[in-house]
Amino acid sequence: MTVDSFEISLPSSEEIRALIKEAGLTRAEAAALIHVPRRRLNRWVSPEDSMDYREMPLSAYELLLIKLNKHPIYKKVNSDH
Repeated sequence: MTVDSFEISLPSSEEIRALIKEAGLTRAEAAALIHVPRRRLNRWVSPEDSMDYREMPLSAYELLLIKLNKHPIYKKVNSDH
């Protein structure tokens, strides 16, 4: 698949929290979905002026978008096998 001029920017902690809430997931469930410890996800959703805050890596954000079928280009493929 050719993707011309496609770009996703790093999300704010508020955007991550909203995405998780919209999906009806707990933070623990969202962390498990993208294979990271809950504590790491908590750092990504901490207020940006908090000492605990860390930026969410773009790869983790894209994986979360794909798994939630929210990515603008890539979609999750379900297999019945």
